[in-house]
Amino acid sequence: ISSATWVGVAVDRRRRRRLAHARRDSSICDFARSFPRHTDTWVLRSVYEALSNYLAVDGRPLPVWAEDDCMKNLGIDPEDLDAIAQEAASRCRRSMDEVEGNPLFGRVATASDLVRFLEAQPRIVEPLRPANGG
Repeated sequence: ISSATWVGVAVDRRRRRRLAHARRDSSICDFARSFPRHTDTWVLRSVYEALSNYLAVDGRPLPVWAEDDCMKNLGIDPEDLDAIAQEAASRCRRSMDEVEGNPLFGRVATASDLVRFLEAQPRIVEPLRPANGG
């Protein structure tokens, strides 16, 4: 690992620690309250957990705010944001097929955008299974 990479990682970690300290009283409840009441709670929880766990510092999830710009404020690489979206979609049972048809495709910048993007994706519906596995 080069010294420039190590310095970048150290600076990012320090920035995340400051952000975590400033948000120490924030929670998923604050995140959820910043959305309209009709917002799918599974999507809210999935996005919050995927982002906050990705941004964890010292083993603790970093509280996320709806208005956080994922790339500018949180320093998330676009490829990593795609992986976070995939993880969140899996958690809330949303399909990531045909994302090009989503009105927010290629326009997700904030945590709020990611919630709205996933809400616009179709739900994955499991076929009904007979009782007792029969």
